[in-house]
Amino acid sequence: MAANLLHLETSPYLLQHANNPVNWQAWSEEAFIQAGKEQKLIILSIGYAACHWCHVMEHESFSDAEVAQIMNQNYVCIKVDREEHPEIDHIYMDAIQLINGQGGWPLNCFLLPNKMPFYGGTYFAKENWKDVLMKIQELYKSQPHALIRNADEIKKGVEQHLNNFHASQSEFSHEISKNVWGKIKPQLDFVEGGLKHAPKFPMPVVLNMLLQYAYHFKSQETDDFIKLTLDKMAMGGIYDQIEGGFSRYSTDEFWKVPHFEKMLYDNAQLISVYAHAYQKYKDPLFKKVVYETIGFVKNELTSTEGGFYASIDADSEGEEGKYYVWEYDEFKNSFGESGQMMASFYHVIPEGNWEGNNILFRKEDEKSFAEKNHIELNVFEEYLKESKRLLSEKRKKRIPPITDQKIITSWNALMLKALIDAYRVFNDEDFLEMALKNADFIKTHLYDENVLQHVYRKPGSKQISGFLDDYAFTADAFICLYEASLDEKYLFFAKKLSEYVLLHFKNEKLSMFSYTDSETEKLFAQPMEIYDNVMPSSNSVMANTLFKLGVYFENTNYYQSTSKNMLLEVIDKAEQFPQAFANWYCQLFRFSEGSKEIKIKVANPKTVREELDCYYFPDMIIMGEISSNKNQPPEAEGIYLCKKNTCFPATTKVEELIEMIKT
Repeated sequence: MAANLLHLETSPYLLQHANNPVNWQAWSEEAFIQAGKEQKLIILSIGYAACHWCHVMEHESFSDAEVAQIMNQNYVCIKVDREEHPEIDHIYMDAIQLINGQGGWPLNCFLLPNKMPFYGGTYFAKENWKDVLMKIQELYKSQPHALIRNADEIKKGVEQHLNNFHASQSEFSHEISKNVWGKIKPQLDFVEGGLKHAPKFPMPVVLNMLLQYAYHFKSQETDDFIKLTLDKMAMGGIYDQIEGGFSRYSTDEFWKVPHFEKMLYDNAQLISVYAHAYQKYKDPLFKKVVYETIGFVKNELTSTEGGFYASIDADSEGEEGKYYVWEYDEFKNSFGESGQMMASFYHVIPEGNWEGNNILFRKEDEKSFAEKNHIELNVFEEYLKESKRLLSEKRKKRIPPITDQKIITSWNALMLKALIDAYRVFNDEDFLEMALKNADFIKTHLYDENVLQHVYRKPGSKQISGFLDDYAFTADAFICLYEASLDEKYLFFAKKLSEYVLLHFKNEKLSMFSYTDSETEKLFAQPMEIYDNVMPSSNSVMANTLFKLGVYFENTNYYQSTSKNMLLEVIDKAEQFPQAFANWYCQLFRFSEGSKEIKIKVANPKTVREELDCYYFPDMIIMGEISSNKNQPPEAEGIYLCKKNTCFPATTKVEELIEMIKT
């Protein structure tokens, strides 16, 4: 079978479709010129390499000769990897959500030759897809003006949705922050943890906000919910019980049956959440999850140069989850005498606990299981350690799912931040070594002539300029690296990235920043990322970054006033939909509750930072001496606790500083 134009691409997702009989081509101006000349509509199909339902539709429809003939005859067909081109995905996903009330992948959108969408959806079964293809083509012939009117209405709706933010107040109240728990509580599952209903996503952005809320408002109920959720996820099938790492979501409400794809961005954020949860609650399970998940990333998602790969597929050998599930006899016979005990611990049963096979999960910790089975805890822990080694060896003999080896800047920045968070909590030099190697990778391979690239590509390949999340997440991660090391070069790099955003990403109508810079190709509407989702929105991270830069540098009023104005524009909607503004609430806590600036001027500042990191202080901003900067620690030696650049008397004892912070 002859390959289509996608065989010229480097994206693993696009290459998965290179041998389809559909005449796919990548997003390009030439494709739209072709559509205009041939007076054809456009099918825009967006997905990513680890997407299970993308594979299903590719197999059912895009590999089918009859379906391909209909598509080729009547449409110009464009494939987009959403991870390479999130700006395209963002704006057309907004359109699909406006049309259908929900979105997802694969995203299949019908466009006019001028890039304007008029209809679309997500996964279509084969016969349904054929029916849609024929009906739209008939409508295009008989009522083309109806499609144009529909496209105009969608464009107006998307623009209104993106720009429907305004500041209705000039300050933030303590009450707005305090009330968020009551507003989000009805959406929470107090039996199984997480948000109510299936599918269940871990939502680390929400969990991070709740951790901070519990700290600021001393809420035992919030603490209990966080610990419940983290326990349930760590013991569920969504977590790889053998080698660590989280799948993207659970298809049921019990965290049992995962959607088996593993994404870097999920695991990075969950490392941060579990590390901070350990810092706060000192639960050894949370430490175990951090170490195992970092181990998974190190072993499965790390390039030799220190970059981190994007994802691991859900499917192997054409079956979802085949690499991860177990037949009863295969599992039990792996251990000898302890086989039945291990099967009981992981709920492995003869008939299978999922589609005839077994997903490994558990419902209790090692201590309670050992007591119930009348075995010493240390003995059972040795059994458990050995079982993981044996199962790992056996699983590695299987055909593994494909790893998408794209190295995406924003996701690498999340993982860089996760390693720094884990390093600061556990003081493990291995985590710092991984972080420093990745920071060097970003500066060496993803940054050139003052501009970030979005994805790492081979030299000579066409580059994709960085988007707002690339700049915001990277600046945030390098500030974290500065706070861990107090090496000012990381802080100045974060400042440089942020200054680029201020110059090139400013939105004309809001205090927010556009998702694309001023030099990027114009789409049917200007994409802008404000709502927090499975990842924090790039604007909310940028607001936090500017706030911190306002603490570090003399340009306090400009940086922090920009941050404040951004937050003021979302606060009304945040009160209505707190789940969708969880990271914005973390910034709100800084304004309403105040942040604690720790200015360190002692001979060995790192030891001060290490002692402070034994405690969970999410509102703490650490500063050492910074060259060429007026906003310095006071002249006298000591450690200073400051708020809004007003400092309390210095101390030389960290324990005294900790008491000052607590009170």
